Amino acid sequence: MWPLVWSLAIVIALVGIVSVVALLHAVRLEKRVDTLPTIIQNAETSAEDGQLLVAQQDLTQAQNTLTAVNSSLYNSPDFAVVDLLPVARQNIDAIRNSVALGLQMIGGGEQILRAAAPLESASGHLDVPLDHGQVPLASTEAVATAITSVLTTLPASADPPSQRFVLGRVHSLQERIYGQAIKRRQELQTVGAALQLLDDMAGANGDHRYLIAVANSAEMRGSGGMILSYGVITSHAGTITLGNFGNINELTLTQPETKVIFPSDFTKSYQDLGPTLNWRNANMMSDFTIDAPVLEAMYAQATGLPVDGVIQVDSAGLGAILAGTGPVQTADLGQVTAANVVPLTLSQAYQLYPNRQVRQDYSGEVAQAAFAQLLSGRFAGLRPLGAALVQAGKDRHVLMYTSDPTDESILGFLGFNGALPAPSVDFAQLTVQNFGANKLDYYLRSSVSLTGTPPSDLGSQMTATIDLSNGAPVGQTSPVEVFGPNVPGGQAGEYEGLVTLYVPHDSYLRASQTDSSVTTAPAQSTQNGVTTITFTVSMPAGTGSQVVLHIAIPPTSSRTGLFEFVPTPRVIPTAYLERFA
Repeated sequence: MWPLVWSLAIVIALVGIVSVVALLHAVRLEKRVDTLPTIIQNAETSAEDGQLLVAQQDLTQAQNTLTAVNSSLYNSPDFAVVDLLPVARQNIDAIRNSVALGLQMIGGGEQILRAAAPLESASGHLDVPLDHGQVPLASTEAVATAITSVLTTLPASADPPSQRFVLGRVHSLQERIYGQAIKRRQELQTVGAALQLLDDMAGANGDHRYLIAVANSAEMRGSGGMILSYGVITSHAGTITLGNFGNINELTLTQPETKVIFPSDFTKSYQDLGPTLNWRNANMMSDFTIDAPVLEAMYAQATGLPVDGVIQVDSAGLGAILAGTGPVQTADLGQVTAANVVPLTLSQAYQLYPNRQVRQDYSGEVAQAAFAQLLSGRFAGLRPLGAALVQAGKDRHVLMYTSDPTDESILGFLGFNGALPAPSVDFAQLTVQNFGANKLDYYLRSSVSLTGTPPSDLGSQMTATIDLSNGAPVGQTSPVEVFGPNVPGGQAGEYEGLVTLYVPHDSYLRASQTDSSVTTAPAQSTQNGVTTITFTVSMPAGTGSQVVLHIAIPPTSSRTGLFEFVPTPRVIPTAYLERFA
């Protein structure tokens, strides 16, 4: 028996020695791999700074390191022994998987850099140029294809790596590299979607025509400012061209639009305002995906020309365009910049020209100049414009809709389509629409405070406090375009508003308290199936309004216990506060 015991002891000792050697070997390899996230981040920073050669060198260095580590992990005899041992095997596999994922990221980065080489600017940056409205389709399509290919190799956030028996530093390494891969996937999805949308809008897959609805946010409607001006852009084979621009009154409709209409529950409440006949009431719905098809149909009826989508933009959205293109010079307003476009077009211009016989929408004048400059100039890169538009889209100052389902889903992914959240999402939104025929939204402040019990699978009781303040100067009567009165029986500086609070599906109003500013008591209804609570207010200059709504919220599957607050593109953003017990 003793020879057998000694033999077993020797085997166990050898396995132990090999395991220790393998462990030390693995620790050395893990330390080399641990530098990968930093190298990838450095390469991204170098590319952002226009140092593409440095970025390529970083990726090459990382690839050489990982290739050597990968060879050791699969070919070293000590790891062959460790592969037979529980726990140790899971940790070695975790390192192998991390290395493989790192190699996929590096290979993908190099693939995209090669495809994007024609887009390298003189400063060394990768960017999409725009030359007199022409998009370099061959290059943008090549990059989009490369991105699609790379995305197939990267994990999604719903596919986390196995953590069973993965210990210590190996677990940390796995988490860091996986986190880098998820971050790169999200970035590439956004870039790829934006490129696909740009190519399609530029006419890569056929000619397109888009309606530009210029919204004046000093006179608010549901999805943004009242539409007072319009424009048209067309695209063909990669070139975008500016078409007609004019006052919305030029687009005369002979009858209400019937081919595409609003949801029946909305039409029942607001049909007297003619939302499918009167352009000024055509975007009363808060959900732009409902407004936009109606706008398309109204334009087609007025002109006989179909459009493939709608771009709604207000003065703040024009500021985003000017941030990317630089200032414009206009006949009436002089130089308009990203910094002064909002006060100039919504307030100061009316002070400068108080005696004009024809009421003019200065936002439309600036919109025409901004789009003309964008589509007739030469821009080395659209990066500044894109960054500004992303924020403007988030705040709903630029909304876009297309009748192409694929492009519309991209707009939703990028946050530009102005849709309300799905019925399963707990959300709130406040709209205040101006029916005083003045421009007092420039001075209006609004806030929503939610208290009570948070959303849960048992339902909740919520109190919504809505505060409004008309900051128009007391006693100011000129210019009449801004301060009125422009309705029978009105007075200068008085704000007449239609207030709507959107709350989760199947919520209901239990009770309310109002003050003397409320002219029509809060009432529950729906718009496209979404629960709404609506009332009207009348506030003279320098006064305010407070309404308290007690609302029962149905059971929800939400796990956050919070509401998603959907902004409206007001000049002064609506303040929002949650304070649940």
